[in-house]
Amino acid sequence: MWLTDIKYIMCKQKNKMEFTFYGCHDEFKNVQEIYSKYIQETLLVNERELLDQLCSKEFLNKWCNLPTSVLRLIHLRGDIFSNEDKFISFDTLEQHEWSYMKFSTFDGKREIGHYSLVDTEEALEANTFHISLTDSNKQHFVRFVPKYYIYRWHRFCDLYKSSNQENEFSNLFIKAKRYANHWVCLDAGCFRYLSNIINIARNRNVPKCPLIYRVQSVGESSCVFSSLISAMHYINDHQSRDLLMDKLPNSLSATCLAAEECINRESYAAVLLNKHGKYQSLNMKNFNILSDHSIWPTLCILKGSDGSIAHLITVVDNFIFDSSVGRAMELTRQNLDWCCGSDYQDVHFVCIEKAYRFINTNASTQILIRKKKDICKSIKSFIKLFYFLQEPEVCLKLEKYLENISMGEDFMTAILNILFRKPHLYLSRKIKEKNLNVLLNKKSQHPMVLLLTN
Repeated sequence: MWLTDIKYIMCKQKNKMEFTFYGCHDEFKNVQEIYSKYIQETLLVNERELLDQLCSKEFLNKWCNLPTSVLRLIHLRGDIFSNEDKFISFDTLEQHEWSYMKFSTFDGKREIGHYSLVDTEEALEANTFHISLTDSNKQHFVRFVPKYYIYRWHRFCDLYKSSNQENEFSNLFIKAKRYANHWVCLDAGCFRYLSNIINIARNRNVPKCPLIYRVQSVGESSCVFSSLISAMHYINDHQSRDLLMDKLPNSLSATCLAAEECINRESYAAVLLNKHGKYQSLNMKNFNILSDHSIWPTLCILKGSDGSIAHLITVVDNFIFDSSVGRAMELTRQNLDWCCGSDYQDVHFVCIEKAYRFINTNASTQILIRKKKDICKSIKSFIKLFYFLQEPEVCLKLEKYLENISMGEDFMTAILNILFRKPHLYLSRKIKEKNLNVLLNKKSQHPMVLLLTN
């Protein structure tokens, strides 16, 4: 109970390396010592700057006012440990990963006016609301989340968010309020600080993995857009890559998502790619990420052995694009385990919670053929064709182009431009017929270039 009324804190230097802390109530009454370890590892665990300030020569041996946000957290922590029901809820909250939140009103109304937060059944009355949390399997449930847990969560997000992002808890709260009295899923997007993964599942026989085009900044919850951006860059769709780059800040704002009538970041990405990128979004149910490989980007929400569904990756071909690191990874279970892990514990990959595959039915050639060896093979097939047609000048120009080609460029358009120039003047037209047998039976006298797919 003593913590609920604390007003000031004083730090005294015990010796060169140790400090002693004291707290008191209003008017400097009821002074008590606060264990140094408790201050450093619990009460001010995320307040490094404040702790350093209290221990500085300027503030030693002086009663210091604490910031309102920190003081509120200390009071609420005292409240938790002086109320048995709240402590039981808090203890449960600390033991599980939470995936769904509900903003529950006393009267069950969706239209929210001025409502006050409560954290006990007894306090629930007209114009009040409480927050509930449940895990990904909806097996563990806390109906009344204590205020301390909520405000600590908000404070943590405030301290560790990136400079270009709104508070992640505030985003979730806005979404929960928008869908009051219904469960809403926490947006995937967590960032992993200790991204020391350079040699995971790598050996000399594994081809060099592509670079990640857009790595998440520290504290930024952008893995949905960032992983997709890197995947779009890899498949040479620079237009869609730049579109997602431009809209990434909007994806981090619940207000912007609401304005677009999107419930989460992945649905916003789907709207953008469908509207501007001509992609079709497929909801891949029961998706087996290790066996169902595709040339198309597949956005995957990972579920870990701790029950968390907080991180998202994009897979293309045999690569994982995880925006926490600087290079893509080979698609293996060991690497998926790493992606599911956190900075605090090892977690194993269990399954894909949700997966969305983006397919472009009218993709350009540089998107469909993206590996250097396949691009070279394609250009060489043109050279062989015009060698057969006895066009040595065309062959020389194509060979010169092959020597100087840049990865990611539209090589088909470049080749058609070479063929169209004088003196060759080859015109091209797109063949609508897609049945190979029909095309071959027509016995056309004109050369055909066919892109064959499995």
